[in-house]
Amino acid sequence: MLDWITGSRLARTALAKLPSLITLATGKNQGYIMALREDNGVPGVFAVNEDGHARLLVDTVSGKKMKLEDDVDVSSEGVVYFSDASTKYGFDDYVLDILEGRAYGRLLSFDPKTNATNVLLDRLHFANGVTLSSQEDFVLVAETTRYRILRYWLKGPRMGTHDVFANNLPGLVDNIQSNRRGTIWVAISMVGPTTASPLHCEEFGI
Repeated sequence: MLDWITGSRLARTALAKLPSLITLATGKNQGYIMALREDNGVPGVFAVNEDGHARLLVDTVSGKKMKLEDDVDVSSEGVVYFSDASTKYGFDDYVLDILEGRAYGRLLSFDPKTNATNVLLDRLHFANGVTLSSQEDFVLVAETTRYRILRYWLKGPRMGTHDVFANNLPGLVDNIQSNRRGTIWVAISMVGPTTASPLHCEEFGI
């Protein structure tokens, strides 16, 4: 059913146990499907096995409950990279964040080996899609209301810094996904006159 997303067979009954599921990614080493969802109105990042049993990984950063986790990707070492679209608004009123237009979003990481959660980038404008490069030397995060994608370097001489990966995209940027073979798929909503197409990014080493 969802083999192309999870890399394993996840039964329909397991999916039915996950209320308000937002997105999925495969945890390669853990044998879990990493799910980002709201659990009875409380957002968080969960590890979910194929029987649908969920284990909370993180729902609090710097002593504050998270409000609007959006997208997630998992490295080959099991580190979870995820976006927190807004620290002010939750799922039910996220439109207010877009209307206000202020930078409440964050890009975060969670290391299951240490249970440490780190804020990689903050002051993002509705942080949305997240995806790792094929070499896992950087992670991308979409800024929906800025029509752009940022790149945060995880390795190499630029480690810990960030730059603009793609700018002036033709609409509001939603989720993004690398096929780990040189293409970034970008979901665009409210597209203008220009037709959106996948970004072919071999020159960026993806």
